[in-house]
Amino acid sequence: MQGPDAARFLDFIYAKHVFHARDRSRPLGIMLREDGMLLDDGTTSRLAPEHFLVTTTTANAAVALKHMEFHLQAVCPRLMCC
Repeated sequence: MQGPDAARFLDFIYAKHVFHARDRSRPLGIMLREDGMLLDDGTTSRLAPEHFLVTTTTANAAVALKHMEFHLQAVCPRLMCC
C-alpha cells in the first residue's frame, strides 16, 4: 500500500494501530469486520514514509483485499492510496 494517505487508511482499517507514527513496523495487525468480529490478522511494515508492506494470513488474503478495496472505494473514497 502506498500513497500520501496510506497511513491514514491503515489506521482506519486496522484496530488500535497508529501507522502515522514514525516507527517502521507493527508486529501484528487485527482487521475487523463491520460487526466487530475478526476478519484477518497480519503484519505491516513501513518501507518509506508513504509506502507500506501489508501481509495477511494466507487463507484470507483475497477476503482481506476485497475488504480493503471496498472500504477504500465506498467508505474512504477521498483518500489517496492504493
